[in-house]
Amino acid sequence: LSAESREAHLALPQGVTPEVHRLAQEVAGRYTDPQEKARRITAFFQTKFTYGYDFPFESPQTALEEFLIKRPPAHCEFFATATALMLRAQGVPTRYINGFVVQERSFDDEYYVIRLKHAHAWVEA
Repeated sequence: LSAESREAHLALPQGVTPEVHRLAQEVAGRYTDPQEKARRITAFFQTKFTYGYDFPFESPQTALEEFLIKRPPAHCEFFATATALMLRAQGVPTRYINGFVVQERSFDDEYYVIRLKHAHAWVEA
């Protein structure tokens, strides 16, 4: 990455919850290899959290902080956001991506069908 791109992919929003830094350090802080940090943070979310929908997120905390502390079932945007911020807090350049994961083909197999249910968010590190 260029210095400018690296800086952009390490930037943390002003006021990011301290929970991001605390968890990032707890989960990946003792590792120096960026790939190992990414593996550890990914495994943390895969083993300690549940994918789901419709959690009300009604506390005085930010939705991200509530997600990280209470660990309610949540959808991909929460997982991707938290992962990106934790990786950045550990010095791993990361970008948040959202788009469509498409696998459905048309009945005549000539094109892919894109539906709202194919929307997804993930990170690139």
